[in-house]
Amino acid sequence: MGNCLAPDISNILNDLDSIIPLFSQDIISIKKYVDDLYLVLNPGRIPEILSAFNSYHLRLRFTVEGEFDYSLPFLDLLIIRNPDGSLSTDWYTKPTYSGRLLNYFSQHPYHQIINVAKNLIHNNFPHKVTNKLLDSYINHITPVPPVLNSFQATPPLFQYRSLPYIPILSGNIQKSLRSTIPTYIGLKYHNKISNLFSKLKDPIPFLHHSYVVYRISCSTLCCNSFYIGETKYQLKNHISQHKTSINSCNPCPSKLSEHTLNLSHAFNFDNTSILATVRNHKKRLIAESIHINLTDNSVYLKVDKDCISLTYRHILNLIKSL
Repeated sequence: MGNCLAPDISNILNDLDSIIPLFSQDIISIKKYVDDLYLVLNPGRIPEILSAFNSYHLRLRFTVEGEFDYSLPFLDLLIIRNPDGSLSTDWYTKPTYSGRLLNYFSQHPYHQIINVAKNLIHNNFPHKVTNKLLDSYINHITPVPPVLNSFQATPPLFQYRSLPYIPILSGNIQKSLRSTIPTYIGLKYHNKISNLFSKLKDPIPFLHHSYVVYRISCSTLCCNSFYIGETKYQLKNHISQHKTSINSCNPCPSKLSEHTLNLSHAFNFDNTSILATVRNHKKRLIAESIHINLTDNSVYLKVDKDCISLTYRHILNLIKSL
């Protein structure tokens, strides 16, 4: 249930509680963890109960795993039925589990190998290493606090830094820094799984971008005007609206069509550029206003430029003059 849909699926499965009361006479005990159910019931009613659960939703299908050799796995437990009728549990691992986590001679930082040994001490590690860890762990349980008088300086604060992991070299640098500077060094890997695969998702075509602030330049000679606008729809749809308003001789929708019709100019729609991508509408209006104030000869409505206060416009003018 580590998928991003797990919360929604969990909510759906919680509604299965409405089915359980229908078989209250047959189900003696039930334990539930999201989509895993452990039931003690009458074996003769298993097909009927399974059919009821599978009829809850067309895309939900449950399977049954029965008791085998007086035991039944549930999550990471193996529930065992004893001869006297009582239940006992044991740790359960799947048949595919190899029992190995990290080989001692693996090319990993030494402290990571040691931490594996601490968590699973019986993983074929050398006895000298395990005994040393056990001794240090026992001594660490009851540490003797240092006695500081008023004349002693407080111990230095440790800093945390990261270094790229290079076998042998990183460990030597880590030891050298630890002995001279109160620093904890964390080692990070650059060869990640994501670097082994190319980006499988196709890039979004330029005109299919949405939630953008864009700029279109006037292509008429001796006119250095720019139109800056914003849209939450795909850029191609908004450009199409500009072209439609020009073709219908309607100057009202925007200053771009007004500039084109009143001055008989033409804008270069093929040279449209995206200035920013902002999903929030209010922030997108602010971004549009900032670009209008920073651009000379911009064609705009007064309300577009006045989206930010006079104080910030003064700062933008100072930035533009640099």
